[in-house]
Amino acid sequence: MTRWRTSIFPSAAREHAGSDEETPEPGYILPLKRAVREAQGIELGREVTVGLTVLDL
Repeated sequence: MTRWRTSIFPSAAREHAGSDEETPEPGYILPLKRAVREAQGIELGREVTVGLTVLDL
């Protein structure tokens, strides 16, 4: 297990009227530091499951 502090950012769902592009779902973006990705063997673009503790609002 790797622990680190970071921020999460709202991810606004974009509207692609008349576009064939996949529309992202609303949610949050959680940046993963390179050191965390390397420690856990996570490749860029890979979907992962994380545990999250909110420390401050």
